[in-house]
Amino acid sequence: MRLVISYIRALLIGAVACAAASSQVPFKTFTPSDELKSTNLTDLVQWDGYSLFVKGQRIFIYSGEFHAFRLIVPDLWLDVFQRIKALGFNAISTYTFWGMVNPSEGVFDYDDFRDLGPFLDAANQAGLFVVVRPGPYINAEVSAGGFPGWVTALPNFVARTDNGPYTEAYTPYWSGIGDVIAKYQITQGGPVIGVQIENEISNANLTYIENLEKLMRDAGIVVPFTFNDVSVGGYELVFPPGNVDIAGVDSYPQNSDCAYPELWAPVGTYYRPYLINSSGVEGEPFYIPEFQAGWIPTLSTGGYPNCFGLFGSAFERVFYLNNLAQGIKMQSIYMVYGGTNFGHTAFPPGLTSYDYWAPISEDRSFPDKYYELKLISHFIRSSRDLPKTWITASSNDTFTSAPGEIQVDALVNPDSHAGFWVVRHANSSTMAVTSFTLDTVDWQGNATLPVTLNGRDSRVVVTNYCWGASCISHSSSAILTSTTMGDVDYLIVYGAPDQPYQIAFPDTHCVINQTTGSTQVSSSVSQGRTVMTYNLTAGDHSIVQVTGGTRTVMIHILDTMVANFAWETLVVGTGDYGSHYLIGSNETVLIFGPYFMRWAWSDGNTLNLQGDVNGTDTVVFACDPKYTAFTWNDVTVTPNRTSDTTWSVSIPGPASTPVAPNISSWVWKDSLPEIEYGYDDSDWTVCNLTSTTNKNQPYFNGKYILYGQEYGFSVGATLYRGTFSGGSWAGLELSVSAGYFGAAAIWVNGKYTTSAFVPGDGNNENVNVTVNFDSVSLSDGTNYITVVIANTGLEEDGGEDTQSPRGIRGYELMASGSQSSDGSEMAWKMQGNQGGNVNFPDKVRTIYNVGGFFGERQGWYLPGFNGSDWSMGGPSGEGNGSLTAPGVRFYKASVNVDYPEGLDIHYSFKFPNITGDYRAQLFVNGWQFGRRFGDISPTQLIFPVPPGVLVQGTNELAMSLFAFNDTQSAFSIGGQLELVVDPSVTTSVLSLSNITINSPTYDEVYGGSA
Repeated sequence: MRLVISYIRALLIGAVACAAASSQVPFKTFTPSDELKSTNLTDLVQWDGYSLFVKGQRIFIYSGEFHAFRLIVPDLWLDVFQRIKALGFNAISTYTFWGMVNPSEGVFDYDDFRDLGPFLDAANQAGLFVVVRPGPYINAEVSAGGFPGWVTALPNFVARTDNGPYTEAYTPYWSGIGDVIAKYQITQGGPVIGVQIENEISNANLTYIENLEKLMRDAGIVVPFTFNDVSVGGYELVFPPGNVDIAGVDSYPQNSDCAYPELWAPVGTYYRPYLINSSGVEGEPFYIPEFQAGWIPTLSTGGYPNCFGLFGSAFERVFYLNNLAQGIKMQSIYMVYGGTNFGHTAFPPGLTSYDYWAPISEDRSFPDKYYELKLISHFIRSSRDLPKTWITASSNDTFTSAPGEIQVDALVNPDSHAGFWVVRHANSSTMAVTSFTLDTVDWQGNATLPVTLNGRDSRVVVTNYCWGASCISHSSSAILTSTTMGDVDYLIVYGAPDQPYQIAFPDTHCVINQTTGSTQVSSSVSQGRTVMTYNLTAGDHSIVQVTGGTRTVMIHILDTMVANFAWETLVVGTGDYGSHYLIGSNETVLIFGPYFMRWAWSDGNTLNLQGDVNGTDTVVFACDPKYTAFTWNDVTVTPNRTSDTTWSVSIPGPASTPVAPNISSWVWKDSLPEIEYGYDDSDWTVCNLTSTTNKNQPYFNGKYILYGQEYGFSVGATLYRGTFSGGSWAGLELSVSAGYFGAAAIWVNGKYTTSAFVPGDGNNENVNVTVNFDSVSLSDGTNYITVVIANTGLEEDGGEDTQSPRGIRGYELMASGSQSSDGSEMAWKMQGNQGGNVNFPDKVRTIYNVGGFFGERQGWYLPGFNGSDWSMGGPSGEGNGSLTAPGVRFYKASVNVDYPEGLDIHYSFKFPNITGDYRAQLFVNGWQFGRRFGDISPTQLIFPVPPGVLVQGTNELAMSLFAFNDTQSAFSIGGQLELVVDPSVTTSVLSLSNITINSPTYDEVYGGSA
């Protein structure tokens, strides 16, 4: 321990001593390159081996993923960006969805929520830089990984290579999206500081990669190219040829089985050696473009309600601070806001929800983990010496009085000698509480600090820490933030109650004066330091004034529960980047108490604050003394002085919470005329292909290819009508390829025969079923088979296959007696979403909104459709709304919603927790915002719908119900569909009653007739 401590001391005290002692260190040394690099096309974004530089400022990129296509209300984008910025983040990353903007060959649609420009503008307005990740393949748990359906059906198509058909398909999209992104680069006053090439590709085809890079440069992209490798050890696109400017690796280290939230995986210590030998060699900062925030909500997610046990606050403390210990200086968590998979955008087995157990929930509220992440990222943002640090020692045997129990990683800035000591349990999953002493080194020499770590806990202890005009020698308290207002330096620290903490100043003349609070603070002089010690009182907010140094220091000491509601909010400056911390403004204000802080800006001597409260809150704030007048949410307030540096004002919370109305007056109509003998299918697509280049070849001996994509149907339900002659056939072998958890039902001559269900075991996307004709009356003439398939989306690339067919994978009539089948006895027609990939009528809601059920093709889901001749009854079975046999039924109703002015509220639809062999689709004002898998429960019962989709006043609802089994539980949803008010209700400057999106009516979509 002495040898290592001596080395750390040399690093912390002086560079000359550092050089003399380095050869003795029992630790593999590596020094990041300080050579400044760029694309040679702009110097507004540069980098060295430590970190990124933006507009000349060295910064630690702390970012999160957010997708415009998962929040389709543009008026809410700024709100979410404000929530991200309030975390202390300085960037976001985002995918663009090729299939969403290029639904058919040669057709591009960048209107409404598909317009990337307003999304990027809102990010810039909030003060967030952006790394755009346009694919072409994005994965993202979306259908086909982002590929348009038509691309997956191209003859001789080979994805993600220099294959001719694939290249011809992606080039117009790639060049076009490059043109859009180029206009929003930092060189144009925009927020874009990077563009990712491809995503998570293995064994990359370098001709393909180099073409992507060339096309982007040709489109005017001058910022760095980035890459996200799928796993540690891949070394994809790190080294020439084809290498990007800044390569990274994604990581999802935590267990994902929410049925066992107590079973944690260990933290990863493999990033450091991997990145040393990849990014380190190339002189790039260590980058994780995707680090786990939660997990994919799927139909196979066990223990759905328990997932925060795996991905909550403790996970963030342990895993995110471990990334710091590994030397990561660019990190983007996936997802910071997950949102919603509207319509059929999800991959199989995805849900409508893409909440991801993210720090910002699907309904835009904050789970507890939001506040923990805020504590971490505020510290990173405010620590000016942190971006240029490197690991100088890593051990679980030295530094502490608990050898073998505590892991310590020391990071040191080679210029300022600031030290950041990341401490955690060596067994990162342990629930043990460990009290120990930590041996550190600061300017004055060796320093031993008391530390207590709870189970699944971590902390950063600092040494030689400076901000403003002040410095501390060390602190065992976690630092929330450090800032300067007026001529006072502020240090905000926090921790768990009833634990010992210590902060030392590099001066023996400091005067410690506690001005408020119940935490007992004491001070002493030792070894050239003034040492302040205390044990936190639960729920306390103490303020300590420190004088005698170069500047007065105000230390706010907070219980962690109090710190959760402490905010350092940027006072917006002027110019294009006035909302960007460090780049456009360094002025901040400290606010204690509110649920959420949005903005602060000044107007002369007036400080304007915007924030949300969820109850009547006493808001305490500290600001530059130049401000003498104040507003809160545009209303003048008169705060009280609570100390020389703080003000206090009472902000009223919501006066009341609206009561969600009941949904009543349902009407219904059957939606499966296709099983009737005389049904007219003359306008259906004839299935006449007899071969396919798809590597997934058909099963059985049927003559015709029945893959939906081959006929232009890529989303939602598909229906088939097959005909054959003769009454002596025994049955039909059928392979249903519906995707994981897909379902189907089969009728012969109008009679239900059987169902099919694809298990979600990850092994098969299709299931074979035998349709026996022994219970069916066959005709010696023409017989009809109707197959209804509820598909669950196109598969992603990787272990699966984007070309995996949807619909019928194969078929064969079963002969009886001396009869035989050569595969030519049947003719087939099919139908999917109205108009397929090319002529779908509802362009605004996109091709992904609806599938091929009769009611969907007829536009019954749209607002304004006249259902006055429908029968009374609802999907719960009330009236005569319940089905009496397997089939499909549509329901319609309306509900009046109120968004009171000054409140931020969110509504969700709640299905009953009753299982049944059905699939339901819920439409709100024409938008599909709920896919309920009744046979797989209770994975998702609650379906949030954002303001703008659900609007002030009357909202029209529709629901399709597909009963695929002949069981009573399949014939209704088993109980009432409810509209509920989500728990988080706050006061706000948002005016939700005025938020709308383009939601065309039936007449606007169909011109009055379907």
